[in-house]
Amino acid sequence: MSEVIDKIISDLREDLVKETEAHQKSVDDLLLHVHQREAYIDRLRSEFKTCVNELCLQCGQYKTEHLGSCKDCRWLKPRKTGGYID
Repeated sequence: MSEVIDKIISDLREDLVKETEAHQKSVDDLLLHVHQREAYIDRLRSEFKTCVNELCLQCGQYKTEHLGSCKDCRWLKPRKTGGYID
């Protein structure tokens, strides 16, 4: 009787190990996907910041943005004059 119980426990343990390994692979795949997305978002943020700075070089006041110099910036808010956007 003890041998049968030991066999059942051994089989259950093996099944549990296999399931755990399969789930761990899924978790690892998800984490890899998340890290790739984070890297992509960081790259887009960097490109956006570069584009904004390139536009801000038009007036040169972006260095004093924290003082409010960009509050009425023409690059942030397009002006409409005569039906056209400048």
